[in-house]
Amino acid sequence: MKHYYRLVQFLVFLFAVHLCLGQQAVISTDNTKVLYFELENVLTVAVPQYSNEQLVLKCSDATFIRKGNTFLLRMDTAKNDLTKISINIYVTEKEGTEHLFETQEFKVLHVPMPEVLLNGEIRSGRIHKDDLKKITHLNLKTDFLWLPMDTLFKINSFSILYQPKNGLARVYRITGNNLSDDHLVLLENALNGDLFVFTDIQIQMPDGREKKYPTSILLDVIK
Repeated sequence: MKHYYRLVQFLVFLFAVHLCLGQQAVISTDNTKVLYFELENVLTVAVPQYSNEQLVLKCSDATFIRKGNTFLLRMDTAKNDLTKISINIYVTEKEGTEHLFETQEFKVLHVPMPEVLLNGEIRSGRIHKDDLKKITHLNLKTDFLWLPMDTLFKINSFSILYQPKNGLARVYRITGNNLSDDHLVLLENALNGDLFVFTDIQIQMPDGREKKYPTSILLDVIK
């Protein structure tokens, strides 16, 4: 099931009435004016004297879905090299005529890849055997606190490469982010000098695509 993430963007359109010039648009925003490729960005648009039903958003690089008093914007993923887009706001008059009211420009970014950790805190390095035995799962962390990690990202699978100090390397493929009982026994029986590499980590991104985590986690077992 696709998860929606409501990244709320406010486009506040204010206009002033002038006796000679008529209506002129004055644009004010409450946000950083950033949209994300992999998210369904939620836009709230307000134009005085016009209801939400009279507003239409258009952009050649994105699609819009009206949802209540908001618009869901999803970027055209085929244009993932874009750095900015322009959104045209049209208003519909009572007689049905439609005209351009204002154009807003937004920066476009990609959702940052989260960091993969073991048990939520362990990175590559030397590890005591007692701490190795406590590892039960992989999880994701990001510095972007507004991102709901549990609904946006998911570890689909990963591999454990086990290299004993004296013996041949073995590779185990795991679906999901949790170690099975057999893999837990493998960690419990590790000896000083053994190596464990958590690698080929496949992460499901917010738009449903799967991406390979760019690095691996290497653990060098010590007493």
